[in-house]
Amino acid sequence: MTGFEADYPRDCTSKPEVKISGFGPDVLWPPNHSMETVTVTGTATMPQGCSIYRAGYSIEDEYGTHTSEGELTVSENGKFSVFLPVEAWRKGQDKDGRIYKITLFAENEAGVGTSPVLEVLVPHDKGKRPNAK
Repeated sequence: MTGFEADYPRDCTSKPEVKISGFGPDVLWPPNHSMETVTVTGTATMPQGCSIYRAGYSIEDEYGTHTSEGELTVSENGKFSVFLPVEAWRKGQDKDGRIYKITLFAENEAGVGTSPVLEVLVPHDKGKRPNAK
C-alpha cells in the first residue's frame, strides 16, 4: 500500500446517487441562434462513509459545436443547481430537430454515479417533439 491510498477511507463501497428534481426548459423555441439557459437541480447522495471528490456535468451536442464539460458545486446537504448555456438553433434540414444530451455526475472513493440522461430539443417545427415518450 502506498501512502496515498492510506489517506482514503476504507469504508466507502458504493458510488454516489445523482437524482434530478428539476429540469428545464426541455424544448427551445424559436431557433434563432440565441444562447438559452437550461437549469438542472437535484441531489448527489453520498453513501455512509464516503466523501465527494468532484461533481460536474457534460453536454453532448449532436452537431458537436456546444459539447462541453464543467464542474458543479454540491452543498453540504447534497443539493445542486447548475445553469447551462445551449444554443437555440438547428439546421434547416434537420427534420427531427437538434438534441442536446445532458448528464450530471458525482464521484467518490468507490467511483462515479451519474444521473439519467436529460434531453433538450430544438425542434424542426414549433410544438412538435419527435419520438416523445
